[in-house]
Amino acid sequence: MSEHHPELPAIDTLLGERDALHAWLTKLEGAQVAVPDRVRDRVRADYQGRLDAVTDALRAHRSTIAERLSADRNEQQELIANATATREALAEAELRHAVGEFADDRFEEERVRYASNLESYEISLDAVVARIARHEELEAQLTAAPSGVHQEPVSTGEPLTDAPEAPAPPRAMFPEDDHAVDGEDDLLSVFSTPEVEEPTPAPQPPLPPPGGE
Repeated sequence: MSEHHPELPAIDTLLGERDALHAWLTKLEGAQVAVPDRVRDRVRADYQGRLDAVTDALRAHRSTIAERLSADRNEQQELIANATATREALAEAELRHAVGEFADDRFEEERVRYASNLESYEISLDAVVARIARHEELEAQLTAAPSGVHQEPVSTGEPLTDAPEAPAPPRAMFPEDDHAVDGEDDLLSVFSTPEVEEPTPAPQPPLPPPGGE
């Protein structure tokens, strides 16, 4: 049978108050309102005091939820074991009836009893599974950060990674070499300026000896 937990609505209310107070504290520092510092401090102290009270109340409910969650899980395992045993007992009754040990009226009596027990176990299992899901959800909300609170990124202290260097330009298709390949001089000679040979001066007649005609 499904159990009624009056503390669940109270937990939902406390979670809503916690989220609201966290959001108000965050917005308080950035509120662009010209008020004396003592006024801002008084409002901050009010929010913080209310938040501390809500946190303490949630902490008490957290232990209660953990205890109920553990009990529900144990009950789930017990119900599964009982349902399995009931199915096996019903199968055994069918087998004994098939071989002729159980008469029709005996088998019908066994079948009705086991079927009724099995239905009861399955209803209880559905209820406990729903409670487990709800308690797990509440447990996660009690341990999670409040919604609506801005989380600043945490610096890891590691230097930023430099941008990757540009790849080196591709090498020339022809390898450079200190020695020209065969025939390269001939290929390059067509682009060089041809050398002009200077004319050879004509021979001069010998000079006459001094004093002679």
